Amino acid sequence: MRVLAGDIGGTHSRFLVAEVEGDRVVTVAEGRVPSGDHPDLAPAVRAAFPDGVPGSPARACFAVAGPVHGGKARLTNLPWTLEEGALAADLGLERVVLINDFVGVGEGLPTLGPGQYETLQAGEPESGGTIGYLGPGTGLGQGALVPCAGDYAVVHSEGGHAGLAPRTEREAALVAWWRVRLGRVCREDLLSGPGLGRIATYLREGEGIQPGAEVAVALAEGETDPAAILGRAGLAGEDPLAAATVATFVELLGAIAGDWGLETAATGGLFLAGGIPPRLLPALRDPSFLEAFNDKGPMADLAARLPVHVVTESRIGLLGAARRAAGE
Repeated sequence: MRVLAGDIGGTHSRFLVAEVEGDRVVTVAEGRVPSGDHPDLAPAVRAAFPDGVPGSPARACFAVAGPVHGGKARLTNLPWTLEEGALAADLGLERVVLINDFVGVGEGLPTLGPGQYETLQAGEPESGGTIGYLGPGTGLGQGALVPCAGDYAVVHSEGGHAGLAPRTEREAALVAWWRVRLGRVCREDLLSGPGLGRIATYLREGEGIQPGAEVAVALAEGETDPAAILGRAGLAGEDPLAAATVATFVELLGAIAGDWGLETAATGGLFLAGGIPPRLLPALRDPSFLEAFNDKGPMADLAARLPVHVVTESRIGLLGAARRAAGE
């Protein structure tokens, strides 16, 4: 079946025309436009495919960065209010489905093949077992795929807003320091792009770890995303603050990912998605990540049996939206 898929973010809208057969998604055409250049989603689609959507698909699914309820969505970082029926009429489609962008990630996991993810822990995968996933990026998305009628059903979660339990003395001090300033510390407060910045702020002001001259200037000037600055410098291992920030983030992510693996009983695998894990892949290969993941007391043996993977396919949300469009 030929379908139109979209991954709609506050900065860019990406589109995919694909042939879908089961979990197999074959690209026909792709397009990308700046979201803010368009007053609505339909004009963005037409700008991405100025000569018309190839093959005139009848169905579409758009994964959007915002809550979806009753076939309607209001995007978090765009002044767009979307409605499935109106979009279908405007674009000349039989059917349009709107889903949350992290639901799109979950829908995309069954399409992954070799080269689209990296394995951190082989574990003992259980055929047909539940699959858990979480993704630190702008925030922290979480979800699970549960077996359902020979396939998987995506279960969306707002677990990123759940409270955060520290595992080490540094994490306890980090959480306590930010609790004074935030009132409550949830998982995504520290496991996200802004979270990397918060960890660095605590390490600098709470523990006195200072950045080198280059990172200090970059952070002060704010020319780029602080998370990107800290990530690059932390991986290089030459800046004291950046290295400590990345190391703390990796251990914290390992602990929370392990918690989510237990919470979902992810015997089919636990996937790290989102924008940050692929960029920090060398740091995630450090033994400290899996040590934190598997540090689960009486459940340590179970945690060690859970396969752990990092999604490296940047189009995972598009692939998921295409799969959902074909399944509707």
